[in-house]
This record gives sequence, structure tokens and C-alpha cells, in this order.
Amino acid sequence: MIGYSILEELFRNILQTKFVTGIYHSVLLKPLEKGGLKPAAPVNGRYQYVGLDDTKGFSCYCRTTGPSDVVDAEKIGGCNTRKYRFNVPHKIVFFNASEDRNHEDIIATLLKAFMKTSFIRIQKFTVIPDEILRSEAPTGRFNFRDNTLYFAIDFFVLLDLQTSNCNEEIKCEGVPNPFC
Repeated sequence: MIGYSILEELFRNILQTKFVTGIYHSVLLKPLEKGGLKPAAPVNGRYQYVGLDDTKGFSCYCRTTGPSDVVDAEKIGGCNTRKYRFNVPHKIVFFNASEDRNHEDIIATLLKAFMKTSFIRIQKFTVIPDEILRSEAPTGRFNFRDNTLYFAIDFFVLLDLQTSNCNEEIKCEGVPNPFC
């Protein structure tokens, strides 16, 4: 999980909303045998499907969506030590097949969790289910009902790295999946 300390704070803020009880992290879009992709998270040494499931209630997962770009390099002291600022693109996808509470209120509350997290910059959020499905499971099909809540928030983790904190900020070992 790249940007562990920042994502840990974000996950805690999301969990405090009480909408979800766990957040799958380090999710990858894994290829299916018959073509297409599915979101899967590493759980106990194996990849487990974490996408749309109408039997699991309110769920969510987080994945990195692209390369981490250096946006600044600052020289620190002598000895050519530098601190690098990276933009690390991520997406969190939220889903509940049958959500009777007000969708706009839920989205606003979850956006607030992002906004109060340090070193997070929201890029966009998407509330059009078919558009999200195309990016998360391009060959997947799902019948969305009027009360289905399916939205995604794309954001950047603004990560400052230097030689002393790389191992802390880029770690997966020992981090439970889902993060609860």
C-alpha cells in the first residue's frame, strides 16, 4: 500500500462514518479466464474478488489507478539528500445493492471524510453506475435498481518520500485486508 500513513488516516475517517465496516486495499484488476477484468484484493495470500456483490451490504475497496508521478524534489541539508513529493492516483469504490438512505447525504458524508484527511487531493467523484462498471469490470454486467448506490472517488495521495521513510510508507505486510 503506497502512502500507508495517509491511507490509514483516510480509512479511519471513512470507517468513522459507520457506512462500511471494512475497506479492501491493494486491490488489482485481475484478468478473468474468459477475458475481462475483476477487482481482487490479497487476502491471506490469495486474491479474493471484492467487486459488485448484492449479498454483502455496503462495501468498498481501494486501488491504485496509475503511476506515481514526482511533482517536486526538494534538497534537504547536505550530502545530496532529497525529499520527493509524489502524486499517487487512487480510487475508492463504494457499493450497496439496496440502499434506502438518501444517496446524496451518504456521498456528502464520505466526501467529507476525504476532505478532512491530510495529504489527500480529490480529483473527481463519479455517480453514474454504468461508467464505474466500465472502468472497474469492463466485461461485467449488473442490473442496477433505483436504490442501488454505486459511486467512486478518484483522488491523489500526496506522498513525501525520503530515504528514512520509504519502508514505512510503502508496506503491505501486517496490514489486515480488509482494513477494519
